[in-house]
Amino acid sequence: MVKPSDSPSLWNRVFGQSAPSSTDPREFQQERVALFVKSLLVLLSSFYVIDALGVTFRNGPRGVLEPGLIIHLVLVLGLFAAWLFVRQGERSLMMLSVTDVACTLGLCLMVVGLLATLPPSMNLPGPTLSVAFAVVARAAIVPSTGQKTLLVGIVASLLVTLGYWRRGPESQPEPAFVFLWTFAFAVASAVVSRVIYGLQRQVLEARQLGQYTLEDRLGEGGMGAVYRAHHAMLRRDTAVKLLHPERAGTENLMRFEREVRQTARLSHPNTVTIFDYGRTPDGTFYYAMELLDGADLAEVVEATGPMPAERVVHVLACVAGALAEAHGVGLIHRDIKPANIILCQQGGVPDVPKVVDFGLVKELEADGGVLQTKADSILGTPLYMSPESIRAPDSVDGRSDIYALGAVGYYLLAGQHVFSGSAIVEVCLKHLEAVPVPPSERLGMPVPSLLEQLVLDCLAKDREQRPQTAAELQERLRNVGVGAWSASDAHAWWTAHGELVRSSRAAAQPVSGSDRTLAVDHERRT
Repeated sequence: MVKPSDSPSLWNRVFGQSAPSSTDPREFQQERVALFVKSLLVLLSSFYVIDALGVTFRNGPRGVLEPGLIIHLVLVLGLFAAWLFVRQGERSLMMLSVTDVACTLGLCLMVVGLLATLPPSMNLPGPTLSVAFAVVARAAIVPSTGQKTLLVGIVASLLVTLGYWRRGPESQPEPAFVFLWTFAFAVASAVVSRVIYGLQRQVLEARQLGQYTLEDRLGEGGMGAVYRAHHAMLRRDTAVKLLHPERAGTENLMRFEREVRQTARLSHPNTVTIFDYGRTPDGTFYYAMELLDGADLAEVVEATGPMPAERVVHVLACVAGALAEAHGVGLIHRDIKPANIILCQQGGVPDVPKVVDFGLVKELEADGGVLQTKADSILGTPLYMSPESIRAPDSVDGRSDIYALGAVGYYLLAGQHVFSGSAIVEVCLKHLEAVPVPPSERLGMPVPSLLEQLVLDCLAKDREQRPQTAAELQERLRNVGVGAWSASDAHAWWTAHGELVRSSRAAAQPVSGSDRTLAVDHERRT
């Protein structure tokens, strides 16, 4: 994720954010009260400067000592103190409520004091408008029930009416007129509060999935969207993946639910951890998983080019370990590709590969290995599909994942895909018939011979000629004769290239058709 700019615009610095940055109720309330107090502060400070300049031009510098301007200045300073108070530290909901009401009624008391310093014959509609503005602004900015807003508005109306009434029968506008207008604004503000408060509750409820509250959208794939979220009680940041009913036919929804069930059975440190899953009342299926801080292999290679052999071995060995566990319990990933392998930081250790997105998983049942997805369907990403997954998709086994992992290793070493083409069919035909060019030839420089041969063995058309298990692949990777990729190497790499990877992610364009996950139903096509 790219961090937002640390230099907000002048508009945002003065008038605040257009949307809350937090979904926590207390934090949200504190943001809105701060914005409300800032709005009053900016408005009344502007009026004070205008009035002070006018008095100075008319009566000289001593004019700013007039009682009305002193009262005005005291309120401005009070609002400034309240704004600082709300902005700093965590304030309780009770304290925030007291602050916003005190600022609203404080403006009304200033109006009362100001009216007492001016001649009764002077027509002064401005104070009435200031009170009306404060009441309506509070209703629009600060989440509040309609009853509370109506009560605050009535008290404000009575205070400003009292100020005009104390000026005597010559007061302009008349106190009755002031009361009617301010009372009307109080009623209108109560309606505004009721509507906005109700909408806010609906939005929060809509964004609440069990104990998880959705925040930023992190991405979207063929099976669902992923959001940053936090747990209501544990305050733990997580990633939540969900699929709305309107996007899911029965088959997709079953496959999505199978993804979380199967992934939750895995405990390997290089497999993404599933925390929880469930359904909302409207049928949305979701699950919560660990939030990975890093970048996928495709983003890393696109930003910085081919990887050194030591790092390639480190990544492939970790992923092979994760696949060994999955294959051991009868699960085949079926969509191993750079975008589904995340290099993240875990426990202070960088470059920890995590295998994600088991959405195309195939389950081999103990009674004969029956394919759980629809028969005769291609599932996977064309750039990383094994020949058998194209030719006979119902016959795939763990060696298809090994082929895909070999293609990933090729990409990491050469910075290019094993096969490419202008159409998906062309890429698939090359997987079926073409012989891969050795990575060293594509790269134009030597690659450790044992590592290169192992990658090419994984890409054998005949799966009997590949490493037969992920555990075997992992063991062979340990014996390719390259140095270890240490934590200090990883730290140094991310220090030098981390910002480039993050900026490249922000500017990334949608993937091409041949790099998207593909689902083709042979029966329907025929």
